[in-house]
Amino acid sequence: MKTSDGLIYLKIPSNKFFLGLVRKVITELAERMDYSQEDIAKIELAVDEACTNVIQYAYTSEEKISFKGGKDEAIEIRVNINPKKIMINISDKGKEFDFGSYKIPDITAHFKEMQIHGLGLYIIKNFMDEVNYERSPDGVNTLKLVKYIKK
Repeated sequence: MKTSDGLIYLKIPSNKFFLGLVRKVITELAERMDYSQEDIAKIELAVDEACTNVIQYAYTSEEKISFKGGKDEAIEIRVNINPKKIMINISDKGKEFDFGSYKIPDITAHFKEMQIHGLGLYIIKNFMDEVNYERSPDGVNTLKLVKYIKK
């Protein structure tokens, strides 16, 4: 695959079972671009954390493995690439998140207290070059992630 402009679209049920597929696709794309191994790992982890947050917090249903029924508890991932960057939009129709009120945790205190959760947004914001969240009037949450290729 060349790094010319391109679009990949994935729609997965809101279920952790499908995170491996998402990681595989994102990693394969990043590996075919000019990213360092460190940046590939950062992109993969940021996308994994974002999708995990949707699964854990956006939807409340116990059964999240099907698109059938009245609910569309899905995660849509759109990836655009060009020779300079990868742009990843992660969308869902779950609960709204107050992204603007997120405060970076005290990492030292976090680890001293042996907390194993709560660093997802910290990872996303620190591993990607641009991170933006918006909720559309029709109730779609979209997290936009961008990582530039460092030359």
